[in-house]
Amino acid sequence: MIKKIALSSVVLSSLMLVSCDNDDNNNAAVTPASTNVQIRFDAVGPNGFAPVLFATHTGDFDFFDTGSAATAQLEPMAELGDVSQIAGLLKSTDNSVQTTGPLAPGGNATLTLTVDAANRYFSYAGMLLPSSDAFVGNNNPISIDLQTLIANSNGNPIVIEVNRVYDAGTEVNDFLTAPGGGLVGAPAGVATAGVTEGANITLISPTHFAGYANQGTFNGSSLDSAAGASVGRITITVLP
Repeated sequence: MIKKIALSSVVLSSLMLVSCDNDDNNNAAVTPASTNVQIRFDAVGPNGFAPVLFATHTGDFDFFDTGSAATAQLEPMAELGDVSQIAGLLKSTDNSVQTTGPLAPGGNATLTLTVDAANRYFSYAGMLLPSSDAFVGNNNPISIDLQTLIANSNGNPIVIEVNRVYDAGTEVNDFLTAPGGGLVGAPAGVATAGVTEGANITLISPTHFAGYANQGTFNGSSLDSAAGASVGRITITVLP
């Protein structure tokens, strides 16, 4: 399902299209003033989402690293959809940290953030549903320099395709312990009953859901039908 996310800026029609890689960082003109932006998040694939955290920050919000064990703050987000502990790692002001509600497939949410010299970098984090411990997020805290992107956008919306999903490695993949199954017709999971896996964070494979235990009559591979495509889309618009 998941493919590499590369950070680039491509102006397509009225949109500034951006996707975020874990290695890149933009260095260009910077807007000096505080700016309010509207963040719209769309669940565009066959999956839903638990609450998704969005934040602008100083650049030190490095909440996970691929190939390493999940932190104590990441685990409840990846398994239960609880972003409160991840949010506690941020040093941003209240208007620079916002959270959506849960989203069914095809759903969307809109919120507002502030971008300024102190909080110029952009990050997001949220649990993919249904799953035992799959999540989305950018693992390089400075890969999305939102202040610079705004300065170079010519007033066009900035679009980030979310097509990189991770397995936290904290829990064995089992639909009976995967919250959100009812969103897609999967068995109803009890998240607190999961079995510890003890693995490191990895990108999920194109057949991630086909390998889940306790699929019953549900075809878990149907959640893999968007292999290589986006599971979410972030659209960022500067407010007047």
